[in-house]
Amino acid sequence: MEESIHPSFYVTGKTSIFELVPGIKEKSIEALQKIATEVDLNNVEFDVIVEQGRAASDIVKYTEEYKADMIVIATHGLTGLQHLLLGSVTEKVVRRAGCPVFTVKPFGKSILKS
Repeated sequence: MEESIHPSFYVTGKTSIFELVPGIKEKSIEALQKIATEVDLNNVEFDVIVEQGRAASDIVKYTEEYKADMIVIATHGLTGLQHLLLGSVTEKVVRRAGCPVFTVKPFGKSILKS
């Protein structure tokens, strides 16, 4: 989870996602665990990991350290100037990962509820 936020949120006086959305790490873990229990994973091993850092490099580092078979990651759908300014975690992971990366298009819903 990237700590930094989009510059448009700087007007709030906050510079961290952890300041902007209190409890975001805990909410993220709960939401991911709920999804994992609701979906039939056919005995597929998985881990729910939410960490603060540099998302793309930390995801790749984690998968190398724990010898992951595959990364499943959502695309964000940013284009144009936003994509150029913010970059794409998914794109960086796809380029750097040493294992297969399965990208999933989100269905327009956040897993976090306000």
